[in-house]
Amino acid sequence: DEVMEENVTQECRLKKEVESSSPNIYLEEAFVACGGKPLSSTKENWQHFWKRKPQVVAIDCEGIHFKPPLLIQVAYGDNEVILDVPQQNNRLSPQLQRVINDSSITKIFFGPPNRENLGSSSMTNCVDLQRLLVETYDLNRSRLPSLATAATFVLRDGPYIKNQKRRLSFSSLRFQTRPSSSAWLNHKLQLHSAADAWFTLRIYQALLSQKRQSEFASSEIAANGQSSIL
Repeated sequence: DEVMEENVTQECRLKKEVESSSPNIYLEEAFVACGGKPLSSTKENWQHFWKRKPQVVAIDCEGIHFKPPLLIQVAYGDNEVILDVPQQNNRLSPQLQRVINDSSITKIFFGPPNRENLGSSSMTNCVDLQRLLVETYDLNRSRLPSLATAATFVLRDGPYIKNQKRRLSFSSLRFQTRPSSSAWLNHKLQLHSAADAWFTLRIYQALLSQKRQSEFASSEIAANGQSSIL
């Protein structure tokens, strides 16, 4: 009972930490409002990706009961998310494989990377954002925050919620065999999926910014203290 009470208290602390009179905002609505739009996995879009030379990307997947998943979303830059739908030979596209195997690119996942079923044993330089949140805010590991709760707590411009209708739509896509085309991926589901990867990247970037500010403040305090001693 004490453990359960602690878990509930922790979840409430995260949700109530941000006081706001604003109505709830769907993740995909915020994504669109910031100029975000899902991009198809074309040669041109990948060329633009590599031209930007991203050092950090966020990766999210849908349909992870398949290997590889039905859909892989790669967020980078300010508001760009490439949607990759594996089709040929049930393998990841060469461009996506390149991202995964590039050790110079930090890959952010909202949860354990191996849970996404990407099937790459050579994937390196990965960050589990949920685990990072637990360590940063000293949370109970038995009750991890959801993406919407984490976005509200860290970004401070919510409150955010997941669109349960879209979530249920994905849950209903329990294909017994991999579909031969991407016709099932309508525009609303594209936005829903892209927003997950985009928010994962935003939260990670915000945590890094907060860490830098904290380190700068600590160094300033230390420097001022040293000056006063001298």
